Amino acid sequence: MMLRHILRTICLGACLLWSRPSSAQQTFVGFQTGDTLLAICNADQEARIYCAGYIIGIEEILFTGNAINGFRACSLPNEGPTSHHLEDVVLTYLQNHSATRRLTATGLVAAALAQAYPCD
Repeated sequence: MMLRHILRTICLGACLLWSRPSSAQQTFVGFQTGDTLLAICNADQEARIYCAGYIIGIEEILFTGNAINGFRACSLPNEGPTSHHLEDVVLTYLQNHSATRRLTATGLVAAALAQAYPCD
């Protein structure tokens, strides 16, 4: 299971490194809020690759037993969610929690995943 997570992280990291923004407006560096992440995730294909990598990076932290902003999430071994499902969970959470989208994207993604994949 750990090897699967490591390989997936390496592959996504490589995709992010080799993808080049087509304009200066698509340079995704720095502080992200829930609003900016939602906009990026609903943009073009290149931006959605960044979105998937951002969400999966947080998923990797949480599903390996670490907490983010006090949020914990768990997944059963060999039954982890797909990247598309993770994106659906996070985007639905962001759409349903518009009042908190001004907060950090990291904490909001962690909250969404903790709600969808609670540790019993």
